[in-house]
Amino acid sequence: MDSVVACTEEPYRLLFVDNASSDGTVPYLQERFGRDAVLSNSSNEASSGRRTGARVGQRAVRLLLNNDTAVTPRWLSALRGAAERSPEFGIVGGKIVGPDGRVQVAGLTWPSTARPA
Repeated sequence: MDSVVACTEEPYRLLFVDNASSDGTVPYLQERFGRDAVLSNSSNEASSGRRTGARVGQRAVRLLLNNDTAVTPRWLSALRGAAERSPEFGIVGGKIVGPDGRVQVAGLTWPSTARPA
């Protein structure tokens, strides 16, 4: 989240979904970003936590990030630009680089009419 705050130049809203952590994450996030920025699940709901965040977010464009994501300058405008240039895509994703520096994913698109299996 530090990289999101440091590297995002355009307006955005953060919404955190906590899956029953016991390490003080919820109070920390609430203090730093406000009570309305944190949804707290009573159990670890894994992927349903992402669905919860997507469902509650009230924007036409939603971006899901894992807690270990580190972004780089202009990351959000690049993803938004890719989505706006190609309205047939319902999902776009950026390049994912692992901790060792190797590229894991070079970017992705998912047609808006496709249904996951």
